[in-house]
Amino acid sequence: MMRKVPENAVICGDSIEEMKKIPDNSVHLLLSDIPYGIGLEDWDVLHANTNSAYGGSSPAQG
Repeated sequence: MMRKVPENAVICGDSIEEMKKIPDNSVHLLLSDIPYGIGLEDWDVLHANTNSAYGGSSPAQG
């Protein structure tokens, strides 16, 4: 089902399924936070993920 997307909207869900609902030529930027569903349990270690908003580490790093 296609839907009109409000300006500056944040859409949460499975990115592949949600993108199917967005009309063609209606989006200037699509940002997806990956990797999900690729089987790498240690991705935080592989990418040395840090985020100053969380005091220097992501919540996933424990």
